[in-house]
Amino acid sequence: MKKLYTLVCACIAVSTAFSQVVQNGDFESWGLETYYRDPSNFGSSNPQAYYLNGSINVTRIGNAQQGSYAARLETVVAYGDTIPGSIFIGTPDQNGVAGGIPHTDLPDSVVAYVRYNLMPGDTGFVGVAWKSGGQLVAQSFGFLTGSATNWTRISTPVTSGTTTVDTLVAFISSANVLSDAVGTPGSYLEIDNIQLIGSSQPFPNGTLEGWTDINSEEPANWTTFNLITTVLNLPNSVTKSSDAHGGNFAASIKTADINGDTLGFLTNGNIGEDGPLGGMPVNANPKTLSGFYKYTPVGPDTAVCALVSYRYDALSGNTMALDSVFISLPPTAGYTNFSASLMYNTFPYADTLAIVFSSSNMNDSTSYMGIGSELLIDDLSLEYYPVGVEENDSEIKVLVYPNPATDNFYIEYAAGQGNLQFELYNVIGSLVMSQQINATNAGKQIIHTNNLHKGIYLYTLVHGDKRVAGKIEITE
Repeated sequence: MKKLYTLVCACIAVSTAFSQVVQNGDFESWGLETYYRDPSNFGSSNPQAYYLNGSINVTRIGNAQQGSYAARLETVVAYGDTIPGSIFIGTPDQNGVAGGIPHTDLPDSVVAYVRYNLMPGDTGFVGVAWKSGGQLVAQSFGFLTGSATNWTRISTPVTSGTTTVDTLVAFISSANVLSDAVGTPGSYLEIDNIQLIGSSQPFPNGTLEGWTDINSEEPANWTTFNLITTVLNLPNSVTKSSDAHGGNFAASIKTADINGDTLGFLTNGNIGEDGPLGGMPVNANPKTLSGFYKYTPVGPDTAVCALVSYRYDALSGNTMALDSVFISLPPTAGYTNFSASLMYNTFPYADTLAIVFSSSNMNDSTSYMGIGSELLIDDLSLEYYPVGVEENDSEIKVLVYPNPATDNFYIEYAAGQGNLQFELYNVIGSLVMSQQINATNAGKQIIHTNNLHKGIYLYTLVHGDKRVAGKIEITE
């Protein structure tokens, strides 16, 4: 009996709550992150695809029609949204394409070389247009259907009511943007060697030989909106600051107005259209995130911190949100400690934690958000709930062995504990076994595992308000 009690006490000692540093929670690690490359002089659909899917849908390819490189545009799905592959000169908006590149010599026609495979009902689009004084005055549109496995020359005439132009814009896509089509996933269009016939001025980077890396300095293990500001050649909303609580650096988050959208956001996951996705892996239920912050608002603004714990459910194939918390970070001139706590501590255990900071109250679209509000974050740490036994549950005296187990394992128990309710769960939280054990007298109970798949299982033994929990591995 003394041996059993000693082992139980050892179990209690290793099951108390523990704390660990959040990945790059001290913000000492920063690096130049290259998101992707775009053809020079062109914008692309890559920012949208990269943010939603973590991958791009406009790529540089070899086996070009002329020179070393061509562009491949592909329609993809990201979190339920269909994104056609597109490149453009100018800035697409609700009225067409704004801006553009200076160009004063109007051609007779536009020629390009293409390879493509468009899904049934899909239409590829190659459009070039010219402006004069900001107004569209000439255009050349080409439409593609079906497929062409070899480089194929297409030529479209330029229709115009004038010969005086000052700006060129273009839009090339694996879907027909004139009909507001989003296309069908799997459709692709490859393009190279775009030429302006009858013009003394070439098409800008028409050979697709020039490509530009899109990059910015980012905190390791964190995601920002810096991709958007980088693409628009604006100051980044998240930067490295030497005004640190500890070490050399902290993360500075500033609220910015980017084409009507208010940005000032930092997360350890990804950024979807409805908020943060993913996060850092965890192997126990997160309890409390702590750290230090400074906040200088513009106007009556409020910074925020949010936590969301998740678990992937293998049976349904879906990720479940288990718990969330949202706290305000009021103004403070000096570094101030903060903490945010989650309440969830049951089966199934969380496997992912999303951490989110914003320099403005973006939880409510009606809240005031001050452009220029700055939030500094540093020295984050995370405390977890115990995986095993809490000390005040230690009156349940059991030993579960062997671990790992094959055909069976034993629950050895001390006398005087009454009826213990034993339950066994798989790692996604499904109850696979339940039985009552009479622990009035000392003894042991055999648990047969013949009908269980190999893997990790979670068990609980409960008597009244006393509870013990642990893990056991079943091997074949």
